[in-house]
Amino acid sequence: MIDSVFSISFDELSPARDVTRGKRAERGLLREFIGDAQNSLIRHAADSILVDPPLHSPLLFYGPTGVGKTHLALGLIRLWQRMHPDSRALITNGMDFTRAYREAYDADAIDDFRQRMRNVGLFFLDNLEQLPENETAQVELRAIFDELEQRHGQVLINSRSLPADLPQLESGLVSRLHDGLAVQVTAPGPAARRAILRRLAEIHGLELADRDLELLADELTSSIGSAPTVAALNSACSRLAFEAEHGSLLRPSDIRDSLISREPVEQPSLRTITSIVCQHFQIKLADVRGPKRRSQFVLARGVAMLLARQLTDQSFQQIGKHFGGRDHSTVMNACQRIEHLMAEDRALRATFSDLRQRLAQPQSTRNGHLNFAVHIATTNRKDNEPGKTC
Repeated sequence: MIDSVFSISFDELSPARDVTRGKRAERGLLREFIGDAQNSLIRHAADSILVDPPLHSPLLFYGPTGVGKTHLALGLIRLWQRMHPDSRALITNGMDFTRAYREAYDADAIDDFRQRMRNVGLFFLDNLEQLPENETAQVELRAIFDELEQRHGQVLINSRSLPADLPQLESGLVSRLHDGLAVQVTAPGPAARRAILRRLAEIHGLELADRDLELLADELTSSIGSAPTVAALNSACSRLAFEAEHGSLLRPSDIRDSLISREPVEQPSLRTITSIVCQHFQIKLADVRGPKRRSQFVLARGVAMLLARQLTDQSFQQIGKHFGGRDHSTVMNACQRIEHLMAEDRALRATFSDLRQRLAQPQSTRNGHLNFAVHIATTNRKDNEPGKTC
C-alpha cells in the first residue's frame, strides 16, 4: 500500500496465467482491484471471504454502476475457487434467480431447484435490485442464505443500493441481509485513478511519465465532470495506444488534444463492431447477438464484446444489453475467456489485432467494410427468419 492505495490481485495464486503484463498484443482487463482510502473497507471484506468459516455472510457490495462491483466480486470468487477446488460456486442475478424459481415451481421441481442452489460453498447474487417483487421467491432466497450459514458457506451479493432502499424486498430478506456486512464501493479517488492509469498504461504498452498520468487523470475528470470509471480510464488508454502505434508522440499537449478535441463519434459503435466481426467470421448478426451456443458463435461474440470493451467507453451492462440483453457479468466472463484463449492461440491474437486495427480507422475508411458486412449478414438470413438489427 503506497499513498493510501491498495491492490487486490486476482492472479496472485497463479501468476503464470497473467496474460496482461508486458504483452502488447494481449491487452484487456485489469487482473486486480485498485482502491484507496475511501474504499479501504474492501480489503477487510476480501480477506473475510478467504477464511473458513467466513467472517461475514452475507457480504454485500453496493454502489452505482461502473465502479467495479462485479469485477471485484468475480475476482474474489476466482481466488475463493482456487482455495476451495473441491467446492462449487454458484453465480446468478436477481432476475435469473426468480425466473429459475418460477420455472421450478411450475414444473413441480422445487426439490431439484433447492438442491442445485444450496449444494454450493459460495453463492453469488448479482444485481439484487433486479429481484422482482415475488415474496415466495424471496423467502426461498432467505432460506438458501440460512442453509449456507449453517454449513459455513459464503454468500456474496452485489447491489446498487442498500437493501432497505429497495422497496420490492420483503422485510424478512432485508433483515437477513442486515445480519451480514455491507461495504460501499465508490469510483476511484485521485490516488487510485493514478495507480489504475499506471497499470492500464502498462497493459496497453504506453510509456507515460508521472506528469502525463497526472494530466490524463485530471483531463478525464474535467471532461466528464465527475470521477471517471475504470471503463472510461481504459478507453482513454486504448485510444492513446492506437495513436502511439501510428507514430504520434505522446507529449502532454497530445494527450490533452486527444481527450478534448475528439468527439464521442470517433469511437466505433457497437453496431459497427458487431458487423465487422460478423463479416470476418462469416456469420449472421442474429447469431452473434442471439442465444445460440455453437462454438463459432460463442467465439465471435466474445471477440466482439472484448473489442467493444477496449475501443469504447460502454460499460459491461451496456455491452450486454446490445448482445441480446446479456448480464454484465456474462460479458466480463466472455472477455476474460477470449484473453486467455489469445494467450495460447497466435492465430486468434492476429485476428483480434487485425479487427482492432480496422475498427480504429476513421469512419469513412470503415464504411466499405461495414456495408459489405451488413450485406453478408442480411443475404445469409433465411427468408422466414425475422431480421435483427444491431
